[in-house]
Amino acid sequence: MSRAARLFRSFSPQNWRLRWKVAVLLCLPVIAASLFGASRVTQLVEESRHYAVQSEQMAVLPALTEFSTSVAGAAAATVLSLPPEPGVETATQADIAIVELLQNSDLEPQVAAALTRVLEEGRNLLASA
Repeated sequence: MSRAARLFRSFSPQNWRLRWKVAVLLCLPVIAASLFGASRVTQLVEESRHYAVQSEQMAVLPALTEFSTSVAGAAAATVLSLPPEPGVETATQADIAIVELLQNSDLEPQVAAALTRVLEEGRNLLASA
């Protein structure tokens, strides 16, 4: 028998002592579980970061809803020949809140551009009211 064949045979699990067989039998599942657990933790951390960014972007919604409702109310009041001042005041306050949120938060560029466009269109509508 060649030297390589004897070396290979000595690493065969049949030639291992019972202690080594039990150790391997216990260690392999623990190592696999650790790897899968680390993978899951990494995935959860990334998901958490994603949700944190989304929650920052959702903070704009209440002020944006108030702004759009008051602009629509002022426009409806103008159409009905009513004074639009209450809607204009509320829209101005919501406008200031949205501008502060735009300056103080880390919004995605597309979201910030869309909010800026909505504010400009709302301001134009209020100016025509």
